[in-house]
Amino acid sequence: MKRSLALLVLAAACGGKAHPGTATSGGACPAADRVVIAEWYDAGGFGDETYGGGMTAAGWRVFLSNKSDTGEGTESPGGNRYEPLSLDAARAAGLTPPPAVWIYVDGAAPCKATVTGGFRMQRDEGPRSTQLGLETTGCPKPAGADGATLAYGLAGDEDFSACTWEQPTKVAERGGAEAGDGNEPWAPSATSTPLPAEVTPLLKPHACAEPACVPLWSAVKLPSGSAYGVTRTWMKPVAGQGTCEIEHDDEVEVFVDAGKGLAPITWAEEYRYVATFEGVFRDAGGPRLLVLDNVGTFDVYTVAPTGTTRARSVRWYDNNEEDSHYHSMAPYCGP
Repeated sequence: MKRSLALLVLAAACGGKAHPGTATSGGACPAADRVVIAEWYDAGGFGDETYGGGMTAAGWRVFLSNKSDTGEGTESPGGNRYEPLSLDAARAAGLTPPPAVWIYVDGAAPCKATVTGGFRMQRDEGPRSTQLGLETTGCPKPAGADGATLAYGLAGDEDFSACTWEQPTKVAERGGAEAGDGNEPWAPSATSTPLPAEVTPLLKPHACAEPACVPLWSAVKLPSGSAYGVTRTWMKPVAGQGTCEIEHDDEVEVFVDAGKGLAPITWAEEYRYVATFEGVFRDAGGPRLLVLDNVGTFDVYTVAPTGTTRARSVRWYDNNEEDSHYHSMAPYCGP
């Protein structure tokens, strides 16, 4: 299922089991344990993804916990399940519902959403799992939203006005022909834009000489220039091979400037080729928290002059094994 990412910063008084939280002051960015994910739902769900009549009001849903269901009958529930919870029931389930949520969408002024209750959900995607979270009201549907819209945010009742969310945009690319039936010949694109000079000296070396090896790449950059994401692929075409028969190597790298110049982050290897660089939370001192996203999960890295460290890995629902982001410039030949 494809989802779009909107800009969201949450300010809520979350504590307890789901969000222990670390307080900050002065509007600076908080600790990594405050980063959360939310999703906009129309009444009843979105599109053909209905939720059994339990989702009676549109609004942002904030996901705080996920429990994988194990044992007999753990296949997908055969339909989405949604149960609204009262605030008391949400507390009994282990959540600490905040009174309000501040939402920023597409750079608009912050919108104060009221937390009206909690929810328990089972999604008809992948192995059966149960999510707990919060219902909110008072903030409109994101402009142009088609289907579900995801967003990242910060939980806490402090003033986070000086902690902003910055997302990267594409600045360079050299691609190639897409896969059709997989048997057609492959060729690189006739046009390309070079990799940024700021990161070229930092990239891991890889020997490649055309025509036996064809380098491809894509790069994204934060508007501030304080972080980059680079995906590189080396295609190894052989005469007579179809597009999906060509061997290739891949490398994915993210660089962030924590005050001492751009430096690579240390990846959790299980997410290296499936996680997307979504953006950073930053304040006057520069980037503080870097977010990598994959289907059903996200990772948060703390950014400091001493290094960028994976501080938190969150699974907010159990996805199908084959569902993940694709990070290669080679033609996609999967299901």
